[in-house]
Amino acid sequence: MKDGITPVVTPFSLSHSAATPDAQSGRRSHYFDQRHTDGPVLHNGLETSPAFALNSLLDASFLKAKHVQSPLDLIPNEILSLILEHGYFEHDSGDDTFRLVMSQTSRRWREAVIHTPSLWSIYHISQGNIDRMLDLLPLHLHRSKDYPLDVQLNAFWDADLTEAVMEHFLSHSQRWRSLSLTTPNPRVLSHIQEASTPILESLKISQFSSDKNSTIRTPIFCGGALPKLSHLSLRNINFHQLGLPFKQLTSLEIRGYGRWPNYDDLNEILGGSESLRRLTVHIKPAEVLRDVDIQDRPPIRLPALQTFEVYTSEWLTDNISAFIQLFSCPALQTLTVHDSLGCTGPNANQDIVRFCDAPTAPTLRNTASLPSLSIWASSIHTAWQVLSPSTRLSKLELRDIFWPPQLKLAEVFAGMRWLETLVIQSFNPTCALREWFEGEEVDTPTLITIPSLRTLDITITLDHYAKADEDAARFLRLFALPALQSLALRNLNAKEWEHIVSAFSANAHEYPALSSLALADVTDVLSNQPSPVEAFPRLQQLSLSNVGSNEFTRHLLCEETSSENGPMPVWPWLNTLKICGDANASKPLLHRAITARKNAGHPISKLVVDKFFQTNPESWEWLKENIDLVETS
Repeated sequence: MKDGITPVVTPFSLSHSAATPDAQSGRRSHYFDQRHTDGPVLHNGLETSPAFALNSLLDASFLKAKHVQSPLDLIPNEILSLILEHGYFEHDSGDDTFRLVMSQTSRRWREAVIHTPSLWSIYHISQGNIDRMLDLLPLHLHRSKDYPLDVQLNAFWDADLTEAVMEHFLSHSQRWRSLSLTTPNPRVLSHIQEASTPILESLKISQFSSDKNSTIRTPIFCGGALPKLSHLSLRNINFHQLGLPFKQLTSLEIRGYGRWPNYDDLNEILGGSESLRRLTVHIKPAEVLRDVDIQDRPPIRLPALQTFEVYTSEWLTDNISAFIQLFSCPALQTLTVHDSLGCTGPNANQDIVRFCDAPTAPTLRNTASLPSLSIWASSIHTAWQVLSPSTRLSKLELRDIFWPPQLKLAEVFAGMRWLETLVIQSFNPTCALREWFEGEEVDTPTLITIPSLRTLDITITLDHYAKADEDAARFLRLFALPALQSLALRNLNAKEWEHIVSAFSANAHEYPALSSLALADVTDVLSNQPSPVEAFPRLQQLSLSNVGSNEFTRHLLCEETSSENGPMPVWPWLNTLKICGDANASKPLLHRAITARKNAGHPISKLVVDKFFQTNPESWEWLKENIDLVETS
């Protein structure tokens, strides 16, 4: 609403104030000569800021005034209007309380309120205020002058009241900028069939009654074209008989039980639209699929669509997936499936599915992890099907998902040939394997190859119910990851860690690029056998967060024998070490490891630590002198 402040000048003159510039003259007011602007203005022929222009204008007013009674009298009318507009439009629906308070503050403010048309441009009429507003409408509409109107009618009232309300508004239909009608009776629409609405930009029609949907057999707005219409929202309306210019819309929202047209009509209405950027739907997908009846025909092409939002009360089903596949959207940047029932607790704002191929903030420039797909508590196979086969997915985030049988899972990852990052949260490996193999024991399962994957980040669920210690390692070994560079594991117990280390030790040659290991939130004390050195021989970065670090530090004191170069430290390429959340980390042991590696010619170049290392001032000073020290919170 703020974007529309003062598109036309306000015919505003306060003759009661002798100190107001030009108030007693017949000259045209400054307000009529210069509209509000956020850009530079001219002052004495020079470009300057609006703030400077305002100060200069006020200074001139003070110099001209001989009998100043109040500083408020010296403020030009257009500045008062601008102040009022910023207060009134603080809320998108207008702040009538602010308008009332300002009109009762002083005579000058009251005149300013009355003569600022934008403050009388928003109308929200419902059953609760219809008795009061009906008598005020003529006065308020008169005060709005020629300003564009935003009208919202919740018409849950008798038909005779509808006649009276529409009689007032129809004479101003050429000024409607937005119109919202919520009604139990679609006959209300008959009042606007002949309305002329040349500047109407937004139209919202919602119908609530015992009837599941409203059939409108004649087009609305027969009184003229809708050249400015760009936003349309329909709820429980059969939209294919409205006769509206769908292909010029930039935003379309369809909710409820309204009937959809068949495939040919839908393709005629929306197909090939070069304007539609946003599509929002909340429907019963099975009914829509039956109405459209696509059969074996190609998807309806929406070449300009960037944002596609689907609300569902039945979670992510095959029907929801099939509905999304009705459309081909080559320019799609965001696809979201929302839970319309509204989860509570930590999952309150969690999307069921979210595909993103655009930075989420204007300042975000790194698009290395785009396009990305996140899935929550749904089948990965069903969610993956909503994407175009040509999508070059780079990042996949899975949280508490349902794992399909092996053949379908292999199909999913075969279609993700450019996947670089895989994040798995709330992961129970035992349940995943059971779903994967459909409860059967498989001796030699077929490996799933993800040739491009570089980062694997897994958070094991803290729920130990029906979770076998060896299953995390079994799960990891079901994937062939030749390009894996970074492995992050969270919430492991000691037994799970031992099985993983054993599996990687026996197959270290299959991970030639693995150079980064991160462990986090491990409450068990991890042993040094089997040795992680053999499992991850090429480490360059080691991160330990809320993990006992002393056993890993002891490894840094060990040497391994090389036939070519003689004894050398383990992990000779290790350059970055992070230790956080370990109150029992041994400072002397860490000092020895840093010194030993420096003397061996394989120094650790960076150490990242937290507050626990500052408890010993002497150790802290030693670390700052001997290594590139980075403190983290």
